[in-house]
Amino acid sequence: EVALVIQFDQGPFVHHERPEDTAEMLTTMFKRYFKVDTDYLRTLKEDEQYKFVIKKAKKHRAIPRFVRLADFKRYIIVKETQIQAGTDYEAKPYSGEIILLRSEENLNQAEPDLGWQKITAGVKIIDVPGDHISMLQEPHLKSTAAAINKLLNKSI
Repeated sequence: EVALVIQFDQGPFVHHERPEDTAEMLTTMFKRYFKVDTDYLRTLKEDEQYKFVIKKAKKHRAIPRFVRLADFKRYIIVKETQIQAGTDYEAKPYSGEIILLRSEENLNQAEPDLGWQKITAGVKIIDVPGDHISMLQEPHLKSTAAAINKLLNKSI
């Protein structure tokens, strides 16, 4: 028996296009923080692409300054794997209710429940500050954690 299903700011029907290469992946991931020219990145060796983008990402505070290059590379590989899983996965109906922790950035979506009502018995929406990424980072992490603690205390 599942006591609680919490979904973090994501609908069941995720449609990502797979990036063509590392340069496109890096551009797509960081374009909201700073301008990156995919064609320029493609002139660099892959290792140099990572170095170029991590330097810009730190400068623009898109990632913390303490992040090492090896960790950054692993993060990008994990993200690529998530995109692949998202494009390969087909959501199936769930007979229970889910709790959607929805970020401020998704407040005005056409579907307030981000599509979950189509495949679940019910959706409870809890809005948290930040965007899809920053809701799990300071200063928004405290609000997200408080919402989760409140839910867990109710279900125990």
